[in-house]
Amino acid sequence: MLAMRKLPPPKHFELTIEGGLENIPAIMDFITESAQSLGLSEEVGFDSQLAVEEACTNIIKYAYDAPEQAWINLIVTVTDSKFVITIKDNGRPFDYDSVAVPDIAATLTDRKAGGMGVYFIKQIMEEMSY
Repeated sequence: MLAMRKLPPPKHFELTIEGGLENIPAIMDFITESAQSLGLSEEVGFDSQLAVEEACTNIIKYAYDAPEQAWINLIVTVTDSKFVITIKDNGRPFDYDSVAVPDIAATLTDRKAGGMGVYFIKQIMEEMSY
Protein backbone atom coordinates (compact mmCIF):
# COMPACT_ATOMS: atom_id res chain seq x y z
CA MET A 1 0.00 0.00 0.00
CA LEU A 2 1.23 3.47 -0.86
CA ALA A 3 -0.27 6.54 0.73
CA MET A 4 0.47 10.02 -0.50
CA ARG A 5 -0.39 13.37 0.93
CA LYS A 6 -0.12 16.65 -0.87
CA LEU A 7 1.42 19.26 1.40
CA PRO A 8 0.62 22.95 1.10
CA PRO A 9 3.50 25.09 -0.13
CA PRO A 10 5.62 26.61 2.62
CA LYS A 11 4.78 30.18 3.57
CA HIS A 12 7.53 32.59 2.64
CA PHE A 13 8.14 36.29 3.34
CA GLU A 14 11.22 38.25 2.33
CA LEU A 15 12.66 41.72 2.97
CA THR A 16 15.93 43.28 1.83
CA ILE A 17 17.20 46.52 3.31
CA GLU A 18 20.19 48.69 2.55
CA GLY A 19 21.52 51.25 4.98
CA GLY A 20 21.95 51.76 8.68
CA LEU A 21 20.13 51.63 11.97
CA GLU A 22 17.27 53.76 10.61
CA ASN A 23 16.02 50.51 9.01
CA ILE A 24 15.50 48.69 12.31
CA PRO A 25 11.83 49.81 12.64
CA ALA A 26 11.08 48.44 9.14
CA ILE A 27 12.74 45.15 10.10
CA MET A 28 10.68 44.98 13.30
CA ASP A 29 7.46 45.68 11.38
CA PHE A 30 8.37 42.97 8.84
CA ILE A 31 8.85 40.36 11.59
CA THR A 32 5.61 41.39 13.32
CA GLU A 33 3.59 41.28 10.09
CA SER A 34 5.11 37.93 9.08
CA ALA A 35 4.33 36.37 12.46
CA GLN A 36 0.78 37.74 12.40
CA SER A 37 0.22 36.50 8.82
CA LEU A 38 1.27 33.05 9.95
CA GLY A 39 -1.12 33.14 12.91
CA LEU A 40 1.68 32.86 15.46
CA SER A 41 1.20 33.91 19.06
CA GLU A 42 2.03 37.43 20.16
CA GLU A 43 4.78 35.98 22.37
CA VAL A 44 6.47 34.24 19.43
CA GLY A 45 6.22 37.46 17.42
CA PHE A 46 7.73 39.54 20.23
CA ASP A 47 10.56 37.08 20.92
CA SER A 48 11.33 36.88 17.20
CA GLN A 49 11.38 40.68 16.96
CA LEU A 50 13.82 40.95 19.85
CA ALA A 51 16.17 38.31 18.45
CA VAL A 52 16.12 39.73 14.92
CA GLU A 53 16.58 43.30 16.18
CA GLU A 54 19.65 42.25 18.18
CA ALA A 55 21.14 40.32 15.26
CA CYS A 56 20.49 43.05 12.68
CA THR A 57 21.76 45.80 14.96
CA ASN A 58 24.99 43.84 15.46
CA ILE A 59 25.31 43.31 11.71
CA ILE A 60 24.79 46.99 10.93
CA LYS A 61 27.11 48.22 13.68
CA TYR A 62 29.94 45.69 13.43
CA ALA A 63 29.93 43.84 10.10
CA TYR A 64 30.42 46.91 7.92
CA ASP A 65 32.97 49.72 7.95
CA ALA A 66 30.11 52.24 7.82
CA PRO A 67 26.47 51.56 8.81
CA GLU A 68 25.11 53.05 5.59
CA GLN A 69 26.91 50.25 3.68
CA ALA A 70 24.82 47.57 5.36
CA TRP A 71 22.84 45.12 3.23
CA ILE A 72 20.57 42.63 5.01
CA ASN A 73 18.17 40.08 3.56
CA LEU A 74 15.57 38.50 5.86
CA ILE A 75 13.59 35.43 4.90
CA VAL A 76 10.76 34.11 7.07
CA THR A 77 9.41 30.65 6.29
CA VAL A 78 7.30 27.99 7.89
CA THR A 79 8.11 24.43 6.92
CA ASP A 80 7.45 21.21 8.81
CA SER A 81 5.74 23.26 11.54
CA LYS A 82 8.92 25.27 12.15
CA PHE A 83 9.07 29.05 12.09
CA VAL A 84 12.45 29.87 10.54
CA ILE A 85 14.07 33.29 10.19
CA THR A 86 17.12 33.48 7.94
CA ILE A 87 19.29 36.59 8.01
CA LYS A 88 21.84 37.11 5.25
CA ASP A 89 24.36 39.92 4.91
CA ASN A 90 27.54 40.75 3.00
CA GLY A 91 29.46 42.05 6.01
CA ARG A 92 32.52 40.66 7.75
CA PRO A 93 32.06 37.12 9.09
CA PHE A 94 31.48 36.75 12.82
CA ASP A 95 31.48 33.65 15.00
CA TYR A 96 28.60 33.95 17.49
CA ASP A 97 29.86 30.86 19.30
CA SER A 98 33.09 32.71 20.18
CA VAL A 99 31.21 35.26 22.29
CA ALA A 100 31.71 34.60 26.00
CA VAL A 101 28.60 34.12 28.08
CA PRO A 102 28.09 37.37 30.01
CA ASP A 103 27.95 37.37 33.78
CA ILE A 104 24.27 38.18 34.18
CA ALA A 105 24.62 38.19 37.97
CA ALA A 106 27.08 41.10 37.81
CA THR A 107 25.83 44.61 38.47
CA LEU A 108 25.56 46.96 35.50
CA THR A 109 28.68 48.83 36.61
CA ASP A 110 30.68 45.59 36.96
CA ARG A 111 29.43 43.93 33.77
CA LYS A 112 31.76 43.96 30.76
CA ALA A 113 30.39 45.53 27.58
CA GLY A 114 29.32 43.22 24.77
CA GLY A 115 27.80 39.80 24.47
CA MET A 116 24.34 40.51 25.90
CA GLY A 117 22.63 40.63 22.49
CA VAL A 118 24.03 37.25 21.46
CA TYR A 119 23.10 35.89 24.90
CA PHE A 120 19.51 37.11 24.49
CA ILE A 121 19.25 35.57 21.02
CA LYS A 122 20.50 32.21 22.27
CA GLN A 123 18.08 32.30 25.21
CA ILE A 124 15.05 33.32 23.18
CA MET A 125 15.39 31.13 20.09
CA GLU A 126 15.06 27.35 20.16
CA GLU A 127 17.92 26.98 17.72
CA MET A 128 20.51 29.31 16.23
CA SER A 129 23.17 28.60 13.65
CA TYR A 130 25.67 30.77 11.85
